[in-house]
Amino acid sequence: MKHYKVVTAVHAGGERMSMVIDLQTARPDEHALTFLINNYRGYAPNTILRVAESIALTLEWGASILQDHRGLVGRLLAGEIFSAAEIFSLSEFLRTSRQRSGGKSSSVVCAETHLTRLLRASEFCSFVMKEASVRIPLSDPRSKVFIERIHQLETAFSDMRPTKPVAIYSVKSLTPRQADRILELLDPENPANPFSELSTRIRNQSIFELMYYTGIRLGELLNLRVQDVEFGNPTSLYIVRRPHAADDPRPNPAQVKRKSRVLPLSHQGAAKHLKEYLDDIRPELEKRYHEPTSLMFLSIDRGTPLSARAVQKIFKELRAAVCDDGDIDGFPMSGLTPMSMRHTFSNDTEESLVSEGLTEEERRPILMQLRGDSSPRSVEPYIQRTREKRSRKHLITRQRAMFAKKTTGG
Repeated sequence: MKHYKVVTAVHAGGERMSMVIDLQTARPDEHALTFLINNYRGYAPNTILRVAESIALTLEWGASILQDHRGLVGRLLAGEIFSAAEIFSLSEFLRTSRQRSGGKSSSVVCAETHLTRLLRASEFCSFVMKEASVRIPLSDPRSKVFIERIHQLETAFSDMRPTKPVAIYSVKSLTPRQADRILELLDPENPANPFSELSTRIRNQSIFELMYYTGIRLGELLNLRVQDVEFGNPTSLYIVRRPHAADDPRPNPAQVKRKSRVLPLSHQGAAKHLKEYLDDIRPELEKRYHEPTSLMFLSIDRGTPLSARAVQKIFKELRAAVCDDGDIDGFPMSGLTPMSMRHTFSNDTEESLVSEGLTEEERRPILMQLRGDSSPRSVEPYIQRTREKRSRKHLITRQRAMFAKKTTGG
């Protein structure tokens, strides 16, 4: 981009904050910064970074495409909104533009990224107009005009959003047989274990078991510290949301994105394997790092805090080890990812709650609590899957009854 770029600053307390820089002044854009602080401060650093990139692209469109000498913000502050053609132009700009060196921006992003960018652009433009409107006395006729135009702007953006067809929920989780196959493969004593060193095998076994039995996010796994586990009957795992710490050298550190919570690790084997890693393996790894850190999972070679890329590589090697069979019980092993562990936990929990006779209203907050979700929408796919399974079962039963009635002449 020629006019704007995104940078991330690390404050003295460890908090990371992304900002949109105006390349003409070499200073943060004040409207973008105010928007990010008011609406996204406290979110995961990567989330703030993605939002800042969307705002930078929106401002770039205003500086390079919009035919208005006042620029995007100037027009909005004057209480003037965009035409349908201009919003369409912005939408197409957000669809094809990426932050690239040399100003190149020709790649088309996926539909989900495009929709997210358009939503952030809508939020930012509405925010700028609302900031201007609050400075106008309510007795001033312009106040009513501003309110009407903000509504018109939000409606215009809403009409431009691509509609997503309703999709049947696809199963992205492991069956018990599939999970057993992988757990067996990860046994450190198994000759077929794809990882060579014993220390690597013990660590990776704990990583997989924690994600499988508790459903924690990848960021939550990598944010775990030694003090976050309390061994007992059952063992407790503390998922804690913290600011970026000084002992975390990772450029894009892991974060707990949503709610802090305490999860039981009742599987005694998994708790035993985790304790073995913490007692026997981790102390030796920390010596290789030469820096004190309480982060739980460390790299084997240098003892540095484990990165998200390193965990993705673990799953990549695990996929390669099990892909000889193509799939197990209809699940393609190419779908074996850290996220599939979270899907597995969520689906298994939903099925368990259904078997206990709980209603949707009762199951939803339980799923949210265990998953650490702040929005009911996050658990809707798992509840929707239950609805689909029940609907399918009802239809099959009805069709069989109708067929039986027809063949018996009833």
